[in-house]
Amino acid sequence: MNVHSNSNSALPFEVNAGFTAIPNVVLTHYSFFPKFNGNVLRVYAYLLKMNNAEYGYAFPTQDKAAQTLGITEKTFSNSVKVLIEARLIRSEKNRPYNNLVYYFEAPIEDEAVFYATFPQAAEVKRKSDETWAKITPVRQASKDKLAEWF
Repeated sequence: MNVHSNSNSALPFEVNAGFTAIPNVVLTHYSFFPKFNGNVLRVYAYLLKMNNAEYGYAFPTQDKAAQTLGITEKTFSNSVKVLIEARLIRSEKNRPYNNLVYYFEAPIEDEAVFYATFPQAAEVKRKSDETWAKITPVRQASKDKLAEWF
């Protein structure tokens, strides 16, 4: 089945307004970084979208970013703080314009290195794994029991 006519595309469908690529590890490893939530991911994606390759950084105003994403300036600011703590971005004051600019750092792709660098994320992951280890057999038993009926 040909899902997409353009085999060079990163998406399984056509888009006219473009798309923003997010490194896979940001969706996996970094999801366990404390306070890394959906808003943080949205801010990261937005800043990636706004990155100016010529300048080497993104420079949206907090007002514009918050308005575009439908979040408060405080949520945007807190999300930026998490991204900085996770070492995905760094920000600096752009003196002539007195606004912040955002530089991107390469995410840590190696899982062992990531969790060694961020032990607090390793702890969140450990707790998540424990929870899943408890609920997976219960869910499977429910599925098995339901399958017996059919």
